Amino acid sequence: MLETAIRAAREAGRVLLEGSRGEITVERLAQRDVKLAMDKKAEEVILRIVREKFPGHAILSEECGAVGPKSDYLWVIDPLDGTVNYSRRMPLWGTSVALLHQGREIVGVIFDPIHGELYHAEAGQGAFLNGKKIHVSERAPLSAAIIAFGFSSREEQLRRGLAAAAQLPLAASKVRGLGSAVLHLAYVACGRLDGFFEFGINQWDIAAGVVLIREAGGKVFTRTLPDRSIDLVCNNALIHDEFMKQVGG
Repeated sequence: MLETAIRAAREAGRVLLEGSRGEITVERLAQRDVKLAMDKKAEEVILRIVREKFPGHAILSEECGAVGPKSDYLWVIDPLDGTVNYSRRMPLWGTSVALLHQGREIVGVIFDPIHGELYHAEAGQGAFLNGKKIHVSERAPLSAAIIAFGFSSREEQLRRGLAAAAQLPLAASKVRGLGSAVLHLAYVACGRLDGFFEFGINQWDIAAGVVLIREAGGKVFTRTLPDRSIDLVCNNALIHDEFMKQVGG
């Protein structure tokens, strides 16, 4: 299963990387989002690989939604996270492939083709970057930490996120917003960031990163909202209580 996730993320990433060097076709432009032809092309690659190997598994993907038979196994896919960055040729985007068993994240893969970085984790087996074991940072307290944030495209959740982030530049050492949730999560897992939060995020944005952070020794808090989006707060565990209090998670 891990091998299939890695293969799917790598092949989708290759397609996206090749596509980034040519003309980028915008299919739909919204106030806070954009949809590209490359989103669907990358998704098709992942779906083909997963279906060939595990035809009896269910799939949830950002572009096509829920597909496949009922199953204890659910593949959760974001073929291109950081689509706005990709559309503007900013090198901060990635592909995310996760597998859940009976609702629990057991496999997570995030691939950053621009920088040639593949993150993977399997429940109980640790987290890795390009085959080398990784661990969350040991930075504490919050005043010494580098914190990342993301904002939902949904107005209500965007306003909540803005309110929560308002005091972070005063409370933390540095605050960053990279425009890609999967990279924020991967960077927390490998210690480049000390924490990340976003309100009203989608399951496909975080499923792989949740496995990575837990297996790298970090802590993850999630809360499912009535619209099925998710509040997420994750960190290196050392700043968890302080961080949660600050953002009101």
